[in-house]
Amino acid sequence: MIAKFKRYTNLIFILVITLVMISCDNRELADPPPPPGSPIGEYEVELVIIRWIDDSGTQQTQLATTDCDRLSTIEFNSNNTLEIINSNVGNDDDCSNSETILGSWEAGVPISGSFTGSFTLNSTFNGLSIYNGVYNNAGGNADAIEIRFTADVDGVSYNYEIDALGI
Repeated sequence: MIAKFKRYTNLIFILVITLVMISCDNRELADPPPPPGSPIGEYEVELVIIRWIDDSGTQQTQLATTDCDRLSTIEFNSNNTLEIINSNVGNDDDCSNSETILGSWEAGVPISGSFTGSFTLNSTFNGLSIYNGVYNNAGGNADAIEIRFTADVDGVSYNYEIDALGI
């Protein structure tokens, strides 16, 4: 009797382990983790810096982060689409105006778990057409991202740098 029980115990143990493995695999298939060296995820804006060369040839830098900027998010999706929720539209104090900007991203070659690449937007950013859009993980931190792009206004090129943290 004890021998039969041991034989069934082993069978039950194998079945339990198999069920656990299958349920773990199904969970990863439903919501797979991003691959290493990937920007996939949602980020919250922490810092906005704008740089340009003024009429005298001097480089100017403006820390342009507002409370409304900190409500903005950047999301890199697994289907290579990009969504920016810009909460700093119209310079309103209550951050009630926002815009959703869609685009696409392309991965560069990952180096040691870091990521880098380029992006384009399907519409304007704060009414500005942008170009040279690039991204990378900030300081090697997988939970932080830095995006940079250029916009021209009245013949002056403004270089934007936006640092954001994963949420």
